[in-house]
Amino acid sequence: HFTLQKDYENIYPSKGAWGVWYVPGSPSFHVQWTGIAEILGGVGLIVGGLYDAFMPVFGTMPNVITPAGIESDAAAGLLLLTAVVTPANIF
Repeated sequence: HFTLQKDYENIYPSKGAWGVWYVPGSPSFHVQWTGIAEILGGVGLIVGGLYDAFMPVFGTMPNVITPAGIESDAAAGLLLLTAVVTPANIF
C-alpha cells in the first residue's frame, strides 16, 4: 500500500461506479488507511499467536475489544477489512 500507492489508487472505483459507488475521501486516503489497518491486523495476529505460544501457563491474554482476546479481534477485523475492500478488487 505504501510502496505501490499509485497502483492501488488506480484500482479504487471512480465516483458513480456501478451507479451507486460513493465513498467520501480521496483514493490516496483509502489506500493509506487500509494499509494501516492491514498492518495493525497482522500485528494483532502475531501478538496473539506469540502470547498463546509462550504465555499460556502464566496468564491470560488481555481482552482488547471483546472477551475473545486480541488474536480473535484482529482476525475479525481483517475479515471485515476484506469485505470492505472487495469492491475495489472487483472493479
